[in-house]
Amino acid sequence: LSPSVERVLAFRPDLVLVGQGTDIRVLQSLEGLGVPTFAVHPKTVEEVLRAILDVGRLCGAESQAGHLEAELRSRLRAVSEKTGGLSEAEKPRVLYGYPEVPMHTAGGRTFIGDLIRLAGGKNIAEDNPMEWPTLNLEAIIKADPEVIISGYSSDYLSAEEARRRWEVLKHQPVWREVAAVKANRIHILNLDLLLRPGPRVFAGLEQVARCLHPELFASTPR
Repeated sequence: LSPSVERVLAFRPDLVLVGQGTDIRVLQSLEGLGVPTFAVHPKTVEEVLRAILDVGRLCGAESQAGHLEAELRSRLRAVSEKTGGLSEAEKPRVLYGYPEVPMHTAGGRTFIGDLIRLAGGKNIAEDNPMEWPTLNLEAIIKADPEVIISGYSSDYLSAEEARRRWEVLKHQPVWREVAAVKANRIHILNLDLLLRPGPRVFAGLEQVARCLHPELFASTPR
């Protein structure tokens, strides 16, 4: 997020791509030195598709980017065709978060929030004004999520540890009353597919859709 400008210049780049959180002083220095820079920070699935085309154009790879965008849009359409006609009553209440309380969750204006909507769910934090609000146990119990989406990653929490923590949590008396726990609908997915806004996120969308609506996606390849 705060790279050495000198080391960047040593590569003699034709283009520098930057993401969220990059030190603004680094950008100003590169631009002041005449180095072309382009900020990429998609916050929705649609913006990922647009970013692919933008980067392809800047890199002289418009044809490859166009083919990739078309393939990914086809996968998005396949999900939307199944979830787009769901009534509000058919969309389960969804909680995203790690097995801990208070729990950081994804608000409506986040990438995870967009995935939940597209997959045919209702994010219990959809209307929260914060991007990443913190929910206490009382708020979670009141929302009574029907599906819980959690995650693991190689640099934070292993899948085994995430499962162990959820096992401990869901056996606590209060948690046993949550709809998702009673129905055993806690899904632990690879965060690389959920939080990194690139081509792999479409695999994440397909996984979330299967978790929320297994009856609609039973035959979808994993």
